[in-house]
Amino acid sequence: MQLILPCLLAGLFLCFNSSAQILDDFSDGDFTHHPVWQPSDESDWIVNTSGQLQSNRQIPNSSFWLTTPQTLADSVQWEIDVYLNTNPSSLNYMDIYLISSQPEPNNNELAGYFIRMGNTEDEISLYRKDPGNKIVKIIDGENGLLNKSSNTFRIKAVRRKNQEWSVFYDASMTGNEYRSAGQVNDQTYQSGQYFILMVQQSTASFFQKHLFDNISVKAFIPDTIPPTVESARVESPNNISIGFSEMMNKSTTEILSNYQINNGIGQPKSIFQDSSKPNQWIMVANESFESGKRYLLTIKNLDDENGNRLADTTMELLYYTPQQNDIILNEILFDPKSAGSDYIELYNRSAFPVNLKNFKLANRNTVGIISYISLLFQEDYILAPDEHLVFTEDSLNIKSTFYVKHPEKLKQRASLPSMPNDKGTILLLDNANNIMDELSYDEDWHLPLLDQREGVSLERINPNKPSQDPDNWLSASKTSGYGTPTTKNSQQYTDKSDKENIQLSSKIFSPDQDGQDDLLLILYSFPEGGYILNTQIFDIYGRPVRVVQKQMLCGLSGSFRWDGLDDMNKQLPVGHYIVMTEVFNLRGKVKRFKEEVILARRW
Repeated sequence: MQLILPCLLAGLFLCFNSSAQILDDFSDGDFTHHPVWQPSDESDWIVNTSGQLQSNRQIPNSSFWLTTPQTLADSVQWEIDVYLNTNPSSLNYMDIYLISSQPEPNNNELAGYFIRMGNTEDEISLYRKDPGNKIVKIIDGENGLLNKSSNTFRIKAVRRKNQEWSVFYDASMTGNEYRSAGQVNDQTYQSGQYFILMVQQSTASFFQKHLFDNISVKAFIPDTIPPTVESARVESPNNISIGFSEMMNKSTTEILSNYQINNGIGQPKSIFQDSSKPNQWIMVANESFESGKRYLLTIKNLDDENGNRLADTTMELLYYTPQQNDIILNEILFDPKSAGSDYIELYNRSAFPVNLKNFKLANRNTVGIISYISLLFQEDYILAPDEHLVFTEDSLNIKSTFYVKHPEKLKQRASLPSMPNDKGTILLLDNANNIMDELSYDEDWHLPLLDQREGVSLERINPNKPSQDPDNWLSASKTSGYGTPTTKNSQQYTDKSDKENIQLSSKIFSPDQDGQDDLLLILYSFPEGGYILNTQIFDIYGRPVRVVQKQMLCGLSGSFRWDGLDDMNKQLPVGHYIVMTEVFNLRGKVKRFKEEVILARRW
């Protein structure tokens, strides 16, 4: 066994190497094993403290390299992270040999393919190298792409079984935003033995400026999943942004007859790939869209980069120019509890989705000039009709203080306009700095009967009434927790009821902790906010036994409970009890309700 086991391990090692796959992130701190790299000179390369392979040659006007065995050449995918911390040139560049017949790139007999980052055109291109040191560019990348002092890219190359080459680059380094450098069919060389990294540098200013990481060479698994249209949105009167699930084939995506828009618009004038988002395309329509009008965009005969056909797709388009007060200030907390955070809630009261990109919150300074402008979104953010959106400087504090029904609608920002505890002004500005809504609030708008105003938000009562009407704002109800961030206001106007109403959840309840009717719920509903409620329990002889609520600020609807205990927190005997409730508002309206309930227990 002692003889067989080493032979078995050696056999496994040879079997692994025969597949010639490469996977190296240099996290082991060197390049001497797993896989074994052969350098031009040991001192030419180091693995730095960040776990990256870094050039280290201190000799000007020289080239140096690192080589490892790699025999995959058909249906292969290469990926590598490259950090070129300099502006390349014809004398300063990096070559990545994907397939090489020789271990040294300067060998006159070398045959293979390599990607060059650099040369006079500052591009990422694919070359074929023939014996006799003959170099042929077969994919001509984008000129000027590397014309900057720092270049970081994840590079991907694919060779399919039909000998088609594709080269991609992703500036985000995530592998999710690849852009195509080009495609070509070349089957001159169909085998190789080595993978090589090579650097050509001129002066000392280029020393140690070349870094590599996350090198992967593996069998290519073809994509057979058809692409989909993920979004289609009108960005301006003539421009549509179309988002696909993956990189699309340019030759089919650029055919204008593959698109049709109804309502008399027809084929687009042009379509081109978004320079910052490779999976997104910009379409220019022949006619301007009408604000508020709905259109249908039909897309057909498109392929992704692997030839998978997009299913014929129809998307609804809507162009809408937001009007003043479409998005309103709906709720504000300007006097939080100690160490708490303010918040500002927006509400879309229109019938259309509104893009909040470049919208801002602001206030006015002491002389009334708009100041302290805080950008809400640099990117697209669509607020749908009847949706709420809340901004704060401390989302964790808001979540721990209030019930946040829709956490995804709570957005934290590093700084927001200041909101003094006594009075102040808040403005909402659109992407052109037009005033969408403005509110000059005052702490006296709170309900006067409140014992404590700290930690109580001001809620808008009716979204269709003016923002600056003091009677259109009221303190959030106690039953809501004194705030309703991300959801409907507790004091929001509703026309479902025109009278006050108090109801009991049951005519009999049994507080014996058996899980059935252990609590009596007292439910209320009012046609408007601002009602104050007092509820007291009396026994059958008319004696008061429990004060359940005293001067409770109510919302439009809610509930509270009685647990069957008296004011001393002692159990009351079984029997009949009277629930007396008095409600009133500051305009002098008073109403009383009397309900009978039986307190029972299971023996």
